[in-house]
Amino acid sequence: MRTVVHLEPEDFARELVHNPKNVYARTYVLDCGLAVVIYMCQDSHFLYYLDRPDCSKEKKDILKSMNFYELHAEIYRKVNLDNRLRERQKDPSC
Repeated sequence: MRTVVHLEPEDFARELVHNPKNVYARTYVLDCGLAVVIYMCQDSHFLYYLDRPDCSKEKKDILKSMNFYELHAEIYRKVNLDNRLRERQKDPSC
């Protein structure tokens, strides 16, 4: 099972420079109904995600008005759950 690690933008870029990986985006729907895009990459042991959600220009004010710590905790939970579900699909014996 991969460990989920959130990275600040500088750390995410540094990881990609030192250990090139494919970057992909996943969309998550927050509890408030707002859809955000999270950029991530992975290797055999870790799933790294960029700790800066993105959304449409029209919704950025909603995102900015949210509590910073609650937002990041919710995103971490959703990314971690998604990671676990994907791992189970690969190996149903988990």
